[in-house]
Amino acid sequence: MKEFECVLDAKALIGECPRWHPTEQRLYWADINEPSLNWFDPLSRSTGKWMMPERIGCFSFRRDGGVIAGMQSGIAMIELGETAKVTNVFEFDPNNPQTRFNDGRCDPQGRFWAGTVIESMDKRVGSLFRYDPDGRCTRMVDKLICSNGLAFSPDGRRMYHSDSRQDYVWIWDVDPTTGDIANQRVFLAIDIQEGRPDGAAV
Repeated sequence: MKEFECVLDAKALIGECPRWHPTEQRLYWADINEPSLNWFDPLSRSTGKWMMPERIGCFSFRRDGGVIAGMQSGIAMIELGETAKVTNVFEFDPNNPQTRFNDGRCDPQGRFWAGTVIESMDKRVGSLFRYDPDGRCTRMVDKLICSNGLAFSPDGRRMYHSDSRQDYVWIWDVDPTTGDIANQRVFLAIDIQEGRPDGAAV
C-alpha cells in the first residue's frame, strides 16, 4: 500500500471540497471556518487564498471564470481577482448561524447541487438543492442532518449522495435533460465503527 505524502501543511481549520482546475493546473479547496477559498500549485509549491465574508462549504468552477459556491447564507457567484467579489443568487437561512451549505458539486450538465447541514447534528432539517444554469433553485431532498458526498456518473444518469449522520451512501437515477431524480436506494451502508461517509468521487 502506497504511503500518503503531505504536500502542503495548510493548517486549515476545516479543509473541504478539493477541486483540481484542469487549465490552471492548481488545486483549490475551501477552509470552512477561516473562511477562505485557497489554491495550491504543486509544480511551484506556491499558494494563495481569498478571504470570504462568511463560511464557505463547497464550490465548483464556472466556465466564464470564478466559482459558484455554497455559503452559510445561500448560494453565491464569486469573481476571483485581487479580492473576491461575492454576489448572492439564492438565499437559504441567512440569520441562522447553526445552518450552512456543506458539500456540493456540478453535474455533467452544469447544474450545481449543494446540501445543507445543521451544526448541532441532531435534527433532520437539512436539504439538498439544485441550482440550474437559468437561475432557478429547487429543493430536491429533505430530512437530512449533514448532506455530504455528492458525485455523479460520467453520463450524468446516476447521483451518489450521503448523509454523514445517517451512515448511508444513496444512489439516485437522474434525468440528464431535466435534472429530476428518482428511485433512491442504498448504495452502501456503513458500520459506524468503520467511520462515516463524507466526500466522494467517481
